[in-house]
Amino acid sequence: MPHLSPEDTVSISPADAYGASKTPATLEEWEAFLNAIDIHHIELGLERVSRVYRALGLDKARERACVVTVGGTNGKGSTASFVALSARLSGYSAGLYTSPHLERFTERVNVNGVEAAAEDFCAALSAVHTCALELKTELTYFEYTTLAALWIFARHQLALWVLEVGLGGRLDAVNVIYADVAVVVSVGFDHMQFLGHTLSAIASEKAGIIHSGSVAVTGDLEEEALSVIRRRLEESGAHPWFNPRSTQLVFKEQGGILSPRNMPAAPVSSQDSDSLGYALAHGGFSFERSALPGAALHCALNTLLAISTCQNFSFKVAAVRRALVEAALPCRMERFTCEGRWIILDGAHNVPAMRNLRATLDAEGVLQESSEVSFVIGMLKDKDIEGVLSQIALAGASYYLTSLQGSRGAPADRLCSALLACGVPKSAIQSYNEVEAAFNGALCARSRYLVGCGSFVTASAIRRLLLRKGCTSSKGGTEPK
Repeated sequence: MPHLSPEDTVSISPADAYGASKTPATLEEWEAFLNAIDIHHIELGLERVSRVYRALGLDKARERACVVTVGGTNGKGSTASFVALSARLSGYSAGLYTSPHLERFTERVNVNGVEAAAEDFCAALSAVHTCALELKTELTYFEYTTLAALWIFARHQLALWVLEVGLGGRLDAVNVIYADVAVVVSVGFDHMQFLGHTLSAIASEKAGIIHSGSVAVTGDLEEEALSVIRRRLEESGAHPWFNPRSTQLVFKEQGGILSPRNMPAAPVSSQDSDSLGYALAHGGFSFERSALPGAALHCALNTLLAISTCQNFSFKVAAVRRALVEAALPCRMERFTCEGRWIILDGAHNVPAMRNLRATLDAEGVLQESSEVSFVIGMLKDKDIEGVLSQIALAGASYYLTSLQGSRGAPADRLCSALLACGVPKSAIQSYNEVEAAFNGALCARSRYLVGCGSFVTASAIRRLLLRKGCTSSKGGTEPK
């Protein structure tokens, strides 16, 4: 089961969690140590993690790297993955830190395209743990993993550190570093119990990763969120600011290298011969092949522009083209072929994410005949279940609902009530106690398309079932025959 961000932000004494006289030795023991953290007492703040960060000497190691911090309600993981891959394929050493992990704890830290070795992770966690004990400082789950990731990046002397925010931004552990490039991909309603119940309040938390000396990059945000970003820029003195409304994604292709030029604002285009879109499309590249969600595409490309402009990096056209196709993450619009059917997995669990999922399915023709679509859905009870499911309440579609286990799991009957309130007939809904049973029920329906969504817990569980069946993941939108 994935370790979701709100669970990562709670505090417990290391001695209480595992025993004062025993330090974990294996990765399994470290996971047990971290999972023992009490999830019921949330403690946000940077003072404790900053103390350990400095004592480990990570502040000095950070000075030798370019740090890109990526936040946002949705699209931040895909953006971070794309940036790290573009850098690596352009010849730079790059580290990527993301969350949650779906299958393996080591997924959280990637060094030059390879998951961190268990031995490296154990050494990193041990160094963090020893330092925290010496300082008599308690750390949270996410603080442990963040400091371990930074320790690994420093040990490998990587040129680029790409850090995905876990929750919010202002008080998130990754914000212990003042980023060279601070990215806010999107701002929407999620984790309101931690971040606030208005768009401006949520935007304020996410804008907290922008500091003096940072270059800011934002996606196409609503005006309410944009006004908060502008105020943060004025307060922090961060400059410049790359966003769809004020900067142009423009590169000149010179010997296969993307070099930035200042141009008036304009959207990504494959027609303008001065645009990055043209440089990438030249030679037959189609943006429809991109693994990035549409909402993140412009922001991700603008991030490369910001890095190359302000940090003296040069990104190769061929590398960016390849990264656009290959920077796919598990359970983010991931497609499988299984028994001649198209199965799509997406961890969409908030209204903006589910709206984007529906728009993508619609654009690809999946929803053209809704009777050929089966949804397998499981959600966490602290999400906006009614709002999320209203985005995919379709006449003719079938719904296979599952309860999720654990204290945060929502029962299937609550999901059923939400769909009924949206006008979905009860005959189109079946409820189950486990993900596997719901998935098998959907398979028996033999509809052409099966969509697993509602949470990363649900999507990753279906993914494991598919891999167990020997089904293959396919990049791009080619429908199985």
